[in-house]
Amino acid sequence: MGFFYYFFSYLWQQATKETHPSLPTIELATFLAVAHISDGSSALTRVLKELGIVPSNPRKKRAKLESDRIHHSQRKSGDPAKKK
Repeated sequence: MGFFYYFFSYLWQQATKETHPSLPTIELATFLAVAHISDGSSALTRVLKELGIVPSNPRKKRAKLESDRIHHSQRKSGDPAKKK
């Protein structure tokens, strides 16, 4: 299968038939596919940083959400909460 299979697979993931892609959409999807194949997922991060957009770290957000969820759960199940 090789390069072309991977390239077109990634390309059509970005510009699906359901979205009825226009020329700018196809051009952007082509750029993203080439960048991803050449450099992996870090290519998009570098492009965003060059545009002044700082992508967040999803691991840090998930860890914070999980910590907040656990804290909330412990607070709700504590003795003072049970007496209410």
